[in-house]
Amino acid sequence: LIGLGAVATLVPWNAMAAIKPKVVGPASSAVKLTPPPAGRPTVAPTPKTKTWAQPPRRIKLYNTHTLETLEVAYFHHGKYDPVALKKLNYFLRDHYANKVATIDPRLFDLLFAVQNSLQTREAFRVISGYRSPATNAALRAESDGVALHSYHMKGMAVDVALADRRVGAISKCARDMNCGGVGTYYGSGFVHLDVGPVRTWGA
Repeated sequence: LIGLGAVATLVPWNAMAAIKPKVVGPASSAVKLTPPPAGRPTVAPTPKTKTWAQPPRRIKLYNTHTLETLEVAYFHHGKYDPVALKKLNYFLRDHYANKVATIDPRLFDLLFAVQNSLQTREAFRVISGYRSPATNAALRAESDGVALHSYHMKGMAVDVALADRRVGAISKCARDMNCGGVGTYYGSGFVHLDVGPVRTWGA
């Protein structure tokens, strides 16, 4: 396993065009990845790194609502593991409606990069993962902080916290990576992370 002190490499989206992520297992279980728009950065291994030499990517999560925990290596030997991805999809399900959606693997890469940059072994405390349209509408009716077209509904966002790191530290780390949306909620004690357009709020 890669040490927690390792520094994640940020590679522009356009440089990733030549890298075609492979998926372990039969084609029927493969997860289709949508190519990101040009000019966007991402968290990924250096193109020159040989497939067999790429370190595994492992994340640890704790769901504050269901009290479930999951620690899994979702990427190893240069490939995304579809079995691990399915476990993560289920873990981040809409627990209100009990609906599962495909989560964008880039979100896991972002969590992995933040985890290593902050050098923490604590599990990410997940406040919100995937949301069905109905659940998002219900939450929006209760709070004006819920977006109408939330990236949570697209499986591209997660709200997290860490027991051993301040909200501001998590937010700054993610903002410095310039990999998507970062919303800082000091009052509620969590940070919104998504792999949509680069933007920030609340900080």
